[in-house]
Amino acid sequence: MYRWIVLAGLLCACSNDADPSSKGGDGEPESDISEARDSAADTGTSGADDDELRVAATVRLLDPYGPRLSGVSVSDVDSEARCTTDDRGECVVDVHRDADFQLSVVEESVLEHRLFGTAGAEGFTMISFVATPQLTNQIYGMLGVVRDRSKGTVVVGLDNPDLSPATGASAAIDAESDLVFVLGARLPESGDTLVAGGSSIVTFVNVPPGPVSVSTTGAEGTTCEVAPAREAETHTVEAVAGAVSVVTFICE
Repeated sequence: MYRWIVLAGLLCACSNDADPSSKGGDGEPESDISEARDSAADTGTSGADDDELRVAATVRLLDPYGPRLSGVSVSDVDSEARCTTDDRGECVVDVHRDADFQLSVVEESVLEHRLFGTAGAEGFTMISFVATPQLTNQIYGMLGVVRDRSKGTVVVGLDNPDLSPATGASAAIDAESDLVFVLGARLPESGDTLVAGGSSIVTFVNVPPGPVSVSTTGAEGTTCEVAPAREAETHTVEAVAGAVSVVTFICE
């Protein structure tokens, strides 16, 4: 399973305590996948024109303070496929097989989130914390920066294969930002390189809307590739005004 860590995870650090064996992908219990698919059918996942050209993306959304979020809309930006999360915070939406995808996560109490990646030939699971405007403003205030609603936030996850933070890995974008920060052992700190005892994300604050190329540098002897397909070392996301755009790389 590939974790998709979003800005809101910063204050609770619960993402670092996650047990990979209890989540999706290689450790995902089959019963959980079946339940998520049943829920998606009940809440309206739309089919694609060609089922064999699409794969199932199981999305699990978490509140940073613990609860899973129900009633949240998840849609494939490039098609009409969509679903609504159940009381487990899960739903299943189909995305194009062997292709880049962009999922929009929308609910009135949280910031819009865009989840980016490259799908392979098989279904996969994404887990994402979702940020509220209030929590985001609190974190930004700790760093002395103000959220510009006319700009977006770009979050880059850098994980080892076991989903632990890829300490020493770094991220860069080809666009301007007001601040780049990571989560240290206790508090967020400016910088683009994961630090020991910290979280697995690099956050770029107030990025002008438009396409943004994300590149990474692995710790010594490692290379980072975009999840879940892990076929490329760079990825283009879209910075969206008022939204959080997320992409995760696996470093090995």
